[in-house]
Amino acid sequence: MGTVTGKYLPKLRFPEFTEPWQEKRGRELFGNRRTRGNENLPIYSVTLTNGVVPRDSLARQGADADADSHLRAEPGDLIYNMMRMWQGAVGRTDVECMISPAYVVLAPTKDVDSKYFAYTLQRARSIYNLWAYSYGLTDDRLRLYYRDFGFIKFHVPQLPEQKKLSTVLATVDEKLVALRRQRELLRIYKRGLMQKIFSQELRFKADDGAEFPEWEEKKLGEIASLSKGQGVAKDDVVRHGIPCVRYGELYTTYGEVIIKVTSSIKTGSSGCVTSLVNDVLIPSSGETAIDISTASCLNVANVAIGGDINIIRGNFNGVFLAYYLKNFKRLDIARLAQGISVVHLYGSQLKNLKLKLPRLEEQQKIANFLSAIDAKIDAVTYQIEKMERFKKGLLQQMFV
Repeated sequence: MGTVTGKYLPKLRFPEFTEPWQEKRGRELFGNRRTRGNENLPIYSVTLTNGVVPRDSLARQGADADADSHLRAEPGDLIYNMMRMWQGAVGRTDVECMISPAYVVLAPTKDVDSKYFAYTLQRARSIYNLWAYSYGLTDDRLRLYYRDFGFIKFHVPQLPEQKKLSTVLATVDEKLVALRRQRELLRIYKRGLMQKIFSQELRFKADDGAEFPEWEEKKLGEIASLSKGQGVAKDDVVRHGIPCVRYGELYTTYGEVIIKVTSSIKTGSSGCVTSLVNDVLIPSSGETAIDISTASCLNVANVAIGGDINIIRGNFNGVFLAYYLKNFKRLDIARLAQGISVVHLYGSQLKNLKLKLPRLEEQQKIANFLSAIDAKIDAVTYQIEKMERFKKGLLQQMFV
């Protein structure tokens, strides 16, 4: 154990702390708890995104736990998956629990705040070291055993400073949890309203207070023309050029309304099919029927539309139609798709899709209302991203 010189001190530090940070190995900071499990304890698992969670909260669960083969963890222990530690599969438990023997239980020593180390191990530098000390021929076979974790060097402040750092970061995490919950509640609210709007349980009125006429049943082909985009070669994709929408982005990147395009192709690319404002786009191929049962209104003109995209163009409000198709007619669209390993959705099938549509004035009101909710969701998402960047900066500048 050695004293760290000034160059190893963090860039940001609370003024009340002046002691030098110390260099310690993992085995000096944590013991390896090998206590057998207790069948009366709850069973927990380690995840990549949420740390340590109850196993029954996961969609996929393992076999029933055998108390003789499983391990016991105590409150304050860190638990990591030895096969996924190099990816950040580690977390702290606040409860006594039983865990898989594929995990390693790190029991903190008396001068260690395990909350502080839960954050330390999230840092990119720590992840790199965890990978470097793992053994295996390929990444999917890497293992980090406790004996190897024990050799990893950490630069550590005194316990009071550890606790101050973990308290600050816990406050940031609490704000992130609250913001994510707020976003989820808005999404639930939006889904509930769309169900009522598109089933006509909830109706809008004209500006003068008059009732709108009943919705009319029509086939998509009666109100729109359907065409396809033009294939985009990988070599044509560039950072700056003609804005372009590619089919995979419709179910991975974009929501119901596209106002900013993320991809571009070379200027002068031949055979481009370009957009008009109000076009509605639906993928024409993908891995599963439900994946491609999505719709986006492209509210940007002169955007190149890639291949494997159905273009719906007509006298309707495209924003309304995209919300309606993606959220209320999704299963009906999925039933039209054909194929096994790769599914396809053709314009000749989509034109027979039955819809119930309000007048254009009511379509506009619905589009404006749902867009306003999405604007609130986007605003919260921006706050989340800003807070995540702030946390990342703290991890970089307040740790060594």
